[in-house]
Parts: sequence; structure tokens; C-alpha cells
Amino acid sequence: MLLPEDLKIHWHRFKNQVLKPSVLPKLLNSGVRYSLMSVFGRDYHPTYPLVLMVEPSARCNLKCPLCATGAGEVKRTPSDLDFELYKNVIDKFSSHLLYVLLFNQGEPFLNRCFVDMIRYSHDKNVYTITSSNGHYIRNVVEARNIIRSGLDEIIMSLDGLTEDVYSRYRVGGDFNRVIEGIKLLVKEKKELSSFTPIIELQILLTADTEGQIDKAREFGENLGVDIVSAKTLQLLDMKTGREFLPDNEKYRRYQENSGDLKLRGGYRNRCGRLYYSMSINSDGTVVPCCFDKSGKYVFGNIADENVGDIWNGHKFRAFRKRILENRSAIDICSNCTEGIDYLYSKKWYV
Repeated sequence: MLLPEDLKIHWHRFKNQVLKPSVLPKLLNSGVRYSLMSVFGRDYHPTYPLVLMVEPSARCNLKCPLCATGAGEVKRTPSDLDFELYKNVIDKFSSHLLYVLLFNQGEPFLNRCFVDMIRYSHDKNVYTITSSNGHYIRNVVEARNIIRSGLDEIIMSLDGLTEDVYSRYRVGGDFNRVIEGIKLLVKEKKELSSFTPIIELQILLTADTEGQIDKAREFGENLGVDIVSAKTLQLLDMKTGREFLPDNEKYRRYQENSGDLKLRGGYRNRCGRLYYSMSINSDGTVVPCCFDKSGKYVFGNIADENVGDIWNGHKFRAFRKRILENRSAIDICSNCTEGIDYLYSKKWYV
């Protein structure tokens, strides 16, 4: 199909997420239910989630200072998700899913079964996306295994266009190794004449990287990636990490408030994530979303309970009700960007 690269990407997503007979009715049903929730302020969640966020591993090889895992702030035992548990979830929900996000707090490639997980969801016709720090594409075999697994998209986190800037945030990382891994994946995609995985180079907007953003698109184009994106930085709390915030206020998700920081704008007593998405940690626990980094609000465990029963269960429904009544009273929501649509973000299709 002779289309510009950005339209090819959008068509690939639309064709493989939405244009599936089993998914389209569920998507329409979910939209109606969310609209009813927004109008009447009552829980009208759909029978099944449309999106899964599944954490293959809670471990990481880096020590990024504002990452909950890297800073040691994830107060749960580091673990890898059991492959059989993952298969059970995909078997249950595959016909209803738009896509699965195979990442959360840790580095996914540390799970030895990670590529098998990708392949399993692909074989079940589930659009699959992951995010990585890029240290585990070390040779042709690893690159080809990723491509042949059927992975649809991979976000490669590279928070700096030079080694010195990268190393200030990506503590313990190897800039050159990540760059070589990206090049290897790009090269092997061409060798195998594969459109996927779509490769997105992601850069956090920090005090160090904000001066490099104007060069980001050219940098990504030279590497051969498909997308370059800039993402605002999340602080672990409102008291630490200020030195990493960019000077340009449009690049921040926080604003000054009498000397303190707070999330820009505020939010309504609504949360779309709880109506279309389920988050599963590497230990099998089901939590509200990726902002519950330590698993404070657990709705159940897929190792012990039917995953559909958890989605429709009392604990999940009670949490949705709390959101509708007073979202600001829930601590994990205080740093959440759900519903804030004016925060700076940028994507270049290269």
C-alpha cells in the first residue's frame, strides 16, 4: 500500500486493533458505557477490559533516579510473571482486546519467557506493544527473535542524544549498547522485509534533554526508527527530583504552588482507565493502573481467582465508586495525568 509512513502506522494499528469482528462491538459498547458513566456519575463498566497492561518483570538492570523501580520505591518483591498465568489471561480476553501493553515497572526482557509471551499474544491475534531500556538486543539472533515473534510496537527509552546526557538519568545504562541495539533491530527488519515492530524512540523531557529536543527528529531519522517522541517527566513525589525538571514550563507536567509543586490543572471525578483497562503485576496481582507502583490497591490475584471475576468483582467496583465520589482522596491519583489533555507531548513520524 503506497502511503506515507505515518499513515501506514495508523492503518496497521487500526486494522489490527479495531477492524476485528470480535472487538468492534465491544469497543462501541465500552464507549456507550463510559459516556453513561460520565453523564450520570455511576459505574457502567463493560463486561471485559479492552486493554491489558501486563508486567513481565518487576526487576530492572538500571537505577534511574525518578523511576520507582530504579529508586527502590516499589514496595513489592521483584518477580517475573509466570508464562502459564499470562497464557490463561490471554486465553480469557484475547477476543475482546484492542491491544496488550507488555510492560510496567520493570524491564520486560529480564523475563526469560518474554519473547514467548509476545509470540503467544500475537498468535491469539492480540496487538502487542512493549517498552524497553534497550539493553537486550545484543546480536542478530535476539533481534530476529523479536521481529519473528510478531511484536507490533516497541518503545525504546533513550533519555539523551549524547552519552553524557543519557548517563545523567539512565544510571547504569550503556548509551552505545542501546544505540547499537536499535541499529541492529532496524537492520534486521529490513533484512526480513518486516513492517513490524514499529520502533519508537522515546525521550524524557528533563533539564538535560530539553536543549536536545530540536535535534531529536533528525537523530531518530538517522537511526532509522519509525517514530520519535518526547514525554514529560514524572516525579516520584512533589518534594524530590526538582533538579531534573526542565526550565521550560511547557515541558513540565507540574506547576509551582506557594513554593510547592502540584500536577497542572487538576482533574474530575472520572477515570477512563478503570473502564477499559486492567493492570496485572508480575506477581499476578491486579491493581488499578500503573500509578499503583507498589500494589497498594489489590483487587485479586490471577493465580488464585478467575480474571473475569476480578474485573467485575466487589473490590474493583468499590474502587471505581471511590473515583466517582472523590478521586482527589486517593493517593495514587495525585500524580496521575489521566484526563489532562493539554500536557506537552510530541511525536515525529520519520
